[in-house]
Amino acid sequence: MPVPLLAHALPASVGAVPLTLILTALLAAFLAVNAVGTRRAATRIGEGTHATGTIDGLSIPWASLPLSKASLAGTGNVIGLVLLVLTVVLSALGPTDPATNLTDVAVLTLGWGFVALTSLLAGGWWPVIDPVAATSRTLRTLAGDTPAEAPLPARTSTVAMVVLMTLWAYLQLLTNLTPLAFTVIVVVYVAVHVLATARFGPAWLARTESVTVMSRTLGLLRPGDGGPTARLTAVDDTDPLRWTSAILIGWSLVDLVLETEWWHDLAISQSAREALGPAVLVGVIVLLYGAIRGSSGRGHLGPAFVAVAGGWVVSHYLSILLIEGQGIPIWLSDPFGTGADLLGQRGDLVNLEPLPVAAITILQIVPFLAGHVLGVVVAQRRAADVVRTEGQLGAVTLFARATIAVLLLGGAWMQLGGL
Repeated sequence: MPVPLLAHALPASVGAVPLTLILTALLAAFLAVNAVGTRRAATRIGEGTHATGTIDGLSIPWASLPLSKASLAGTGNVIGLVLLVLTVVLSALGPTDPATNLTDVAVLTLGWGFVALTSLLAGGWWPVIDPVAATSRTLRTLAGDTPAEAPLPARTSTVAMVVLMTLWAYLQLLTNLTPLAFTVIVVVYVAVHVLATARFGPAWLARTESVTVMSRTLGLLRPGDGGPTARLTAVDDTDPLRWTSAILIGWSLVDLVLETEWWHDLAISQSAREALGPAVLVGVIVLLYGAIRGSSGRGHLGPAFVAVAGGWVVSHYLSILLIEGQGIPIWLSDPFGTGADLLGQRGDLVNLEPLPVAAITILQIVPFLAGHVLGVVVAQRRAADVVRTEGQLGAVTLFARATIAVLLLGGAWMQLGGL
């Protein structure tokens, strides 16, 4: 069953409201919050630097549990192993046609989107059932040998994380990935992580496994426990955090561009367009990382872009899950192409408009705006810890606020059909 590839493209207007008016309203809201945030952040000046923390520690469950056969029966471990087995079986034994075997779409796109959105609400929960961690833990336990774990250099883990997450992004952009190729990729991905975990221990998964890093990073935006503003104000400004934000934003931005009529109307061949896609992805990610690092400066403002990334993720994946997600039960009703109807979904079609277009637009634009607004607030609060006057506060956050404004207006313009 073909899945619509343009599920999250939005119209050039919402009803009778033109695009220019929507962008003007977004800019006005952004400027208003910027002014209010500056005044509030100014009240923090002179209070001194606030306590900071890090999300690079060993916070995954496997780090604190002893390797024992009894622990393998834990719910998280069992769910992780079942998910991995199901993924391999459905991909390897299902139809060979990518249009009817949706395992890669279910894992790379819908699964990623589901984990991302739920992590925003519930925190970084993915490590609890991570199939890679479950596999590593099971194999090490059954082997009965726990070798000494080597220290994991920060540069090594950062490079590995960036490469693996960028590759995951690239795979999402592919529309012709065969089930066999996807099966091989899954097996190699798990094998690499299992071998690396055997050498470096759970720290490897906490710092490099793509879904784990994404879930834990977006989990900083969860409600409760002081809220995302206090959490992002306190977290350390690290290179891995900057790269993760750049990849999440760049990934969503490039996917949006590659689905526009402008991209498909370029006067180049299809093969050239497909070859250019990965270069555009890498270039945008590097450019965004440079902008985030340049924005960080004296105020260490990098974590502000986690909030921006959260806005892009919600905007990118919400309608994908609402529309393309409908295809999953239809596919699972006959996962092996035998003519079965296990879930009674035979003949069902994907509803391309499960909600009115205006409603979907609002559901995407409001969180998108909220993410950028929160980014500005966090940048101002962090800067207030290191400056002495309100004037310095504006100077320290100027580039960060300008970058966030460009991402807000440019992103909204493209999502609403401007490109």
